[in-house]
Amino acid sequence: MRLLERDELNVVKALARDIWPRVYDYMISSEQISYMLSMMYDLDKLKQQWLEGGKFVLLEVDGIPQGFVSFEEKEKCVFLQKLYLRPEMQGQGFGKKMLQVAIDFASDSKKPSVELTVNRNNKFLEFYMSQGFQIKEEKDFDIGGGYFMNDYILSLAVIA
Repeated sequence: MRLLERDELNVVKALARDIWPRVYDYMISSEQISYMLSMMYDLDKLKQQWLEGGKFVLLEVDGIPQGFVSFEEKEKCVFLQKLYLRPEMQGQGFGKKMLQVAIDFASDSKKPSVELTVNRNNKFLEFYMSQGFQIKEEKDFDIGGGYFMNDYILSLAVIA
């Protein structure tokens, strides 16, 4: 795994466009997937996140990009923004390794927790719970376009 530079964020955009339709098709419509990809993975938006301190870490297997994780340091936690892995790579421990990068960053940064949002109907909620995350609260976010994200905010205590 390696930290991406700003001029490499097109890899994140390409991975998201490959992964999202294959992992969220059971949960949200293809129209909402397209809307969210254009909203969240526009290259300018990714670059802005990077400029604001967002860290993007790429997972490569045999030199081929297979997933990424991004997170940012907040006042009281490290916020895990994105963790995506190609479906064919899931179940092999890569997700845990990518998650550990954010946990290690929180520990190194002396932050007491890692937080993230996950859709209440997301099958990967189970993954986060198995890694020690707990539901902190339930929240609905209006993301525009007539779409809402019905999420849990999860938190993991980190020993700093």
